[in-house]
Amino acid sequence: MSKVNKNLLLILVIISLFTATGNCQRLPHFAYSEIHIIPSDSVNKIYYSYRVPYDRFVFVKDGDKYTSGFRITIEVTDSAGQYITRQNEEKIISTNNFDETTANDKYVEGVLSFRAGEGSFNILPIITDENSSRDIRMHPLKFSTKLKEISKFLRPLICDSFKISCNNFQSFELTNFEGSIPFSEDNYFLIIPSSDTTLDEIKVKIFNKDDTVFSGIVKSYFDSDISLIECSNKILIETGSKTERFRNFVVKNFSQKLKEGEFQVYVSGKGNSKPKKYFVENVRWFNKPFSLYESKNAIELLKYTANKILVDSLLGYSSKKYNEVLFNYWRKYDPTKSTEFNPLMNEFYTRVDYAMKSFSPLSGKDGADTDRGKVYIIYGKPKEIERTSNKYGRMVERWIYENPVRIFEFVEKDGTGNYTLLKNNE
Repeated sequence: MSKVNKNLLLILVIISLFTATGNCQRLPHFAYSEIHIIPSDSVNKIYYSYRVPYDRFVFVKDGDKYTSGFRITIEVTDSAGQYITRQNEEKIISTNNFDETTANDKYVEGVLSFRAGEGSFNILPIITDENSSRDIRMHPLKFSTKLKEISKFLRPLICDSFKISCNNFQSFELTNFEGSIPFSEDNYFLIIPSSDTTLDEIKVKIFNKDDTVFSGIVKSYFDSDISLIECSNKILIETGSKTERFRNFVVKNFSQKLKEGEFQVYVSGKGNSKPKKYFVENVRWFNKPFSLYESKNAIELLKYTANKILVDSLLGYSSKKYNEVLFNYWRKYDPTKSTEFNPLMNEFYTRVDYAMKSFSPLSGKDGADTDRGKVYIIYGKPKEIERTSNKYGRMVERWIYENPVRIFEFVEKDGTGNYTLLKNNE
């Protein structure tokens, strides 16, 4: 079989076995939080929402369950440091699955609210882990309610693209990732509230990396006051209020065209040729594989699926083009070509991360370069792992895959944790 065909075969194996795997990349923050200001004639309603991954907490075994608890407190001061208010709430987290206690893609969410007049303010969030008695002081957040900074259009709310039901009502779910759109294959909407309820349409333009990803007239809207509520560990945009203070326009079908990084939103009312409001938002790759952070290194890691000639040819470009070259390479194998996010690329480097972390022997050899690491990168997590010892007292692992059946047998020969491939039944 030619080297080109072997390369394609390896890619196709990854596609055919494309499954979720553990991700060793830790998120950069203890928690994610965002602030939303709903202005009023007299006093403004302020919402502070948060999202914390399970792996931030200490869990303890409680019968058949694993439990953790925490208290979150926000202290609000004005620009002169004067105390304004303090809000807090306590929560218990419970799961039957041990793996979830170390998961960075499973979250607990909540929202706290208070009122504030015109001015500039600071919020200091503090989370107390009940099982460890740790106090985690997060970075202070600043916000302003000065009237000159609040126009006819409020900052867009980023939400999931479908409504969910909770307590007999349907509503949009706030994405709740620090006001950012997650870089993924999922679809997200923007809700742009307008205090001018006479508008029946708005003009919206969205730019990202010098590309126009959306330009058009938006006529989809609903009239309602805006409030955020928590329901079943989700933050919902409540839309059923009797006071219809805002006309909320819903911008659809743009998020999957966005690349990682900053994007700009221009909004104007009917008949206005110039934009009346400009917002800067972000697309962030949460849980981005660590091995993807440096493009040159990511290209070199293609050695597990591509031949050396191809890897060297990609490295032959200018270092400034490495990121573009890398994404163009993976675009050929993208199973979702209508989106900027490539799930196959994400899966490959997630497997590399896991192999580096999980299969490194005491000798210091890179776990991805071990026999188990290479098999894991190509075939993913096995359906079953059998561990036994041979007649020499050495540990033996049999990795069993299904659809199609594949069996790999490894033996630990030197006591350093480096398993050597003995049998390969493909």
